[in-house]
Amino acid sequence: MQKAQTSCEEALDLTQRYDTCLLADVTCQKRTIQYLMQPSVGGVQEVIDGLRQLVSPVFTKDEILRKGTLPLFYLCVMQIARRYEEKGDLTQAIQTYRLLLIEIRKYLNKDIPYLLAEEKKEIGLLLQYYLDTVQHFSLRHIEYGPVSELLLDHSLLKEDILSIGPSPICQTEEGRQPLIVDLQQAIDSIYTSIDYYLLPGNPLYFNKFQLQTELMALKRKQVSLIKNKRLLKNTSVEWTDWNDLKKYLEPHEALVKIIDLPINFFDRQYVALVVTSDSSSPGMVLLPKKRALLRILLKNQETEKIWNPIYQFLGNRKDLYFCLEGDLIEFQWSNISFQKKKLLDIYNLHYLLSTSDFVKLKQEQADSIHFKRDLYGFGGAYFSAPPSLKGMRGQGAQYLPGSREELCSIDTMLPEGWKSHLFLGREANKSNFLQLSFQTAPHSVIHIATHGFSLLYDATVSDGRIVSFEENPWIGSSAYKDPMMRHGFLLTGANRYWNKSIPYDAMDSGIVTAYDVSQMNLFGTDLVILSACRSASGEMKDGEGLFGLIRAFKVAGAKAVLANMNNISDSETISFITTFYRYWMDGNSMFDAFCRTQRELMNVDPENEFLWTGFVLFE
Repeated sequence: MQKAQTSCEEALDLTQRYDTCLLADVTCQKRTIQYLMQPSVGGVQEVIDGLRQLVSPVFTKDEILRKGTLPLFYLCVMQIARRYEEKGDLTQAIQTYRLLLIEIRKYLNKDIPYLLAEEKKEIGLLLQYYLDTVQHFSLRHIEYGPVSELLLDHSLLKEDILSIGPSPICQTEEGRQPLIVDLQQAIDSIYTSIDYYLLPGNPLYFNKFQLQTELMALKRKQVSLIKNKRLLKNTSVEWTDWNDLKKYLEPHEALVKIIDLPINFFDRQYVALVVTSDSSSPGMVLLPKKRALLRILLKNQETEKIWNPIYQFLGNRKDLYFCLEGDLIEFQWSNISFQKKKLLDIYNLHYLLSTSDFVKLKQEQADSIHFKRDLYGFGGAYFSAPPSLKGMRGQGAQYLPGSREELCSIDTMLPEGWKSHLFLGREANKSNFLQLSFQTAPHSVIHIATHGFSLLYDATVSDGRIVSFEENPWIGSSAYKDPMMRHGFLLTGANRYWNKSIPYDAMDSGIVTAYDVSQMNLFGTDLVILSACRSASGEMKDGEGLFGLIRAFKVAGAKAVLANMNNISDSETISFITTFYRYWMDGNSMFDAFCRTQRELMNVDPENEFLWTGFVLFE
């Protein structure tokens, strides 16, 4: 701090001689440094209130995007927290960091519902220093109990800024107003432009930047219409701190938030935070590190190392809401053995990609079979290959006769009041699928029965729009870094483009990427069923969640997604999906129908774990 004061005095001398316009700013910085050098008297709130008299914490979204930084106030608050930590006063340090997060949230909350994905990314980069500092502090003192509140507040803010969420246009019926739809058509024309998918090394690559500029301008016009006309109502979740979660929990419920904290490039620390309706603070469980997970799975130690520590905070609660991060998204929680049963038999396990999804789930009316629904089904696609034996619903393009059978069987199960729109064979194409955007009816269901694909990034592939299979036909690769371009599903015509030097973003390609889906508006869609291998797969990014088809459909506005974690055969897929519909059509809620399906198939074929644990319902 002494060095900072000396530098400030030197700067003050220079501004007095050469740049009097900056004199007030530098003088303010000097007074702030002198304030920070004084011994802290009183509590944290009093110290920060004194700082507030010197430097203002006020900012807007546009200001931080334009200036590329937050006001000086926030850096000074972090300095106060560091001083408390150096003195060994961790309680005051934690309180200071929590006030910092609450203060940042205060000025962002009003903008969060209207943030575009691109703006979230930019603001996330500006906040990274602050968020990382809080995260590193938490890791240093992870075994100190009170740090659990800080970790949860930190996670909620990070989730709101970086994580999965529907676009503003996909959250309200008014997002289909004619002017917004006209703007969307202009946006779609950019997405269908070949130049938009160019990669570095292409002579025309710089044309892409002009398209991106035009795209952002059009998207901001759309959002401005929504914001200025106040069309978003009761769709945003506003937090002050973690205590706001408790009011949504019933006595029989618990929220289990799994946090993924990076230790270094190779390893991560997983932490479970458990919140109940009567929590005085979140229960904190140190879970195994990433590098230990595989060994635990091989030795069947999940109960001892993972579940038992969480169980101590649950009491008799039977409804558990899991908000998952990192590798634990793909963890088979329902298959863990406990008290001579599977967790699936003991608990109702809800899977969520974000805490905001939990609150929205609690706010919305429970789904009902009595809704008049529209079913949009895609299956029996012709991949331009001779029909062959029933195959796995994974990568590749063998004809899947079961996908047609599945949809036709379901069509006969639908109750009165439902309308089915089946796209089979040649009609199961990319164009018909993309035309669902802005067109889905209220309380609709989208059911896609086909091959899924999940590609690895490979910079050596010459053209990012080519899928390369090398020697192993089950492992594909692409030069696109964006995982949303490397996950998706296949429809009619895919074989003409699959693994060929032709851009697969073409409308007739039959290759639908997660990126394609994320640009759609599927408002009104209650459930998307992805009846395909590894349709729940994706890539995990720190604080941002899972990048793949589940994220894509959530961004597009779908409330829930039923997808598969594993490779699964045609016949097993039909068995699970038709059983699910049977229970749903009998009047069970969507979630209850899913749980009953799992339990029935577990009792019928307990050894076939992939059958009853592979599908996961993300609400």
